[in-house]
Formats: sequence, C-alpha cells, structure tokens
Amino acid sequence: MGLDGVELILKAEEEFGITISDGDAESMVTPRDLIEAVCSKLDVEDDVVDVDFEDEKFRVTACLSQRAFYKVRSEIVKATGAERGAVKLEARLEELFPKFKGKGLWRLFTGKVSLEGLAWHGSWLSGHAAPRTVGDVVERLVVRNPTYLGVYGMWCRRFVRERVREIVAEQLDVCDFDDDDEFVRDLGLC
Repeated sequence: MGLDGVELILKAEEEFGITISDGDAESMVTPRDLIEAVCSKLDVEDDVVDVDFEDEKFRVTACLSQRAFYKVRSEIVKATGAERGAVKLEARLEELFPKFKGKGLWRLFTGKVSLEGLAWHGSWLSGHAAPRTVGDVVERLVVRNPTYLGVYGMWCRRFVRERVREIVAEQLDVCDFDDDDEFVRDLGLC
C-alpha cells in the first residue's frame, strides 16, 4: 500500500478512534473492505437496543444520528425550557430560540453539544450559513463531531458507511464510486 493508502487508513483510524493493523490494511481492496473493517473494530450492531440517556429510557436502533437527536433535544429543552414534544426534527430554530434572548441561549446550547461557533439563526440576514431546523443541527453534529457522539452511543452500519465514503472521497479526490470499486484500479489509489 502506497502513501495515499496509508493516509486513507490513518484518517479512518483517527475519525473512528480505532487501530487497523498493517496486515488488515494491506488486504483492503475496496471501500467495502474498509467499511467492514471499521464496523468490526467498533462492534457495530444493527439491532434494536435499550438505551438510558439523561434519565430517559428509549428503545432505538443503535444509530449515531438518533443519538445526536436525543442529545440535541435534551439540550434544547434545558437551554430554552421548550416542551420536549415541540423539539422535532422539522422544528424551526427561530421558534425555539427567540431573537430577543436567543443568541445567549444558542451559545449555551452549542457549547453543550460540542458545536461551538455554529452560526445562530439570528445571523441569517448577514449571509452566514446557519441551521434552520433541529434536523439541520443534528446533521451538523453527526458530520462535524461524530467521535463526540460515539461516547454517548453506538455507531450504526449506515453511518459508518457514509462517513467512510466521505473519507474516501476526500482523501482520493473522487466523487462517484461504488463500495465495490477497487482502490487502485478504479479509484486511482497510489
């Protein structure tokens, strides 16, 4: 495996907090091989699990995006006093964080979910990219800080696949590929 391949493996190890042996790395021919290696190291489960989170019990699939939603919802309720049932993926942030006192509450909230510096909806008019819904915040949390969520929950196969594909695309500068494309032959890995 050349330098590009080593960098790809190092990025995956860093992203997921795992170690992949040189022997395992050398046997990886496709993105699917890397996805499977990451899943096996993380002991990924696709089954439904019982979760205790912030004094609440949930029966959920073991998926990181769900864990992100529960964390985001819990912290919005704490920061704003909003009703738990009002915090849904499609809920608009300007309704949960009013402009008069929302900026301070937003800073408190983003600090609690490890998204410091995320633009506040009150800055939309200034042209900054700001999330508009709770779902937007959940997506940003999963993409920007998945290892933070890994502490709070389990990874699901779907999220591991999506993140590994992002890493492959970034590291190899490719956009359109299949999980079974070969790194060297199809994706130009040196």
